[in-house]
Parts: sequence; C-alpha cells; structure tokens
Amino acid sequence: MNRTFITSISIQPTGMLKRVLYQPMEFQLTKNRETSFPILPIIAEYMEGNPEENTIIAIIPDNVNAMENYSIFKEELARLGISKKQILEIDCAKNQGKRGSITMLLELLEKIPEDSCIYTDITYNTKTMSAMVIYAMQFIEKIKNTEVEGIYYGELTRDREGKPTGMFLYDITIFKHFSDIFEQLQILGATDITGSLKKLIEE
Repeated sequence: MNRTFITSISIQPTGMLKRVLYQPMEFQLTKNRETSFPILPIIAEYMEGNPEENTIIAIIPDNVNAMENYSIFKEELARLGISKKQILEIDCAKNQGKRGSITMLLELLEKIPEDSCIYTDITYNTKTMSAMVIYAMQFIEKIKNTEVEGIYYGELTRDREGKPTGMFLYDITIFKHFSDIFEQLQILGATDITGSLKKLIEE
C-alpha cells in the first residue's frame, strides 16, 4: 500500500519555529532526527522507498507565518527525497464553525488516496482542526481501502520561566483503536463494554 502523511503547518512567527529532537514516548523510531515538524521523523521512518508512493497532505492556515513555515516544511521534505508534486494542500478554513469544519473534513477524506497506510500529526492544529482530523481517521477506513497506522502529537514542555525542558512525541492511535473495539463490542451486544475495555488494558 502507498503511504499518506497528514500534518498542519505551524503559525509560529519567523525565527520561533526551532529544529528540535522529539523523544518518542513508549514507541521506537530508528530514523529519528531534529526537525521543525514532528511528522518528519514519522515520514522518514515509514515512507516507501519509491518517493512516488508517498503522499503528503498539508493543512495550511491563512496566515503569513504559516506560508513561511510551509516553505521550511517543503525544504525538510526535499531532504527526504519528496518533491512538491507529492504534496496535496488543504487551506484551513477561517471560520472553523460547523460549516467550515465539515467542509474541511470532507476535503481531507476526498484527498486521502485509496490503498494507503495513513500517519497523521495533530501538533500544530487548532483544537477544532485536531478534532476534525481525528474524526477523519475514524471515518476513512469505512469509505476507502485504507489503514490508519499512526496518530501523533508533539509536546514541548517548559519551566516556570518559559524555557523549554523537553520535547516528546506521543503515539495516540490507541484512542482510535479503543473506538474501533467499542464499536465491535456494541455490534456483538456486549453488556459491559467499559469492563471489557478495562480488561484489555490489564492484559
């Protein structure tokens, strides 16, 4: 299957978007590297050897900083051998209310190619967009021949003076897995779904 990687572009002001080394939490990355975008080490780890078999979906806010940071993102992709023609762009809705968010959700579902494994990072999304992307990951397997392999979030921790103290990368795909299991338990008519999920954690 092809590989599809989804991320939003940061709106941090020029000079504020630093290259850092994110520490994977409870999972391994053999190709980890310093980056301004947490999705980059994920791409390096899981991309197909043939660059043509990789698709990047970039959600771009309507912001001058985002456009400058998008240029940095494309430069980092180029170092991995991924060209501009492999990038699909989604313009982030100015109005992230019901209509704007649903429009973006449908556009994202449409742009995700058939027959692909999907990896997405929600670090730079607004809260509304993070929810939209997570729901898209819940829907996409039902409408296209795809597999959601990873949902990630990069965290930068700071001390009381605001100085960075750590950079961590979390794999939060477990929430989707639990949702899938929850749905199957409902179909099977389970009477104690919460209890069943707790047993899974204990195993």
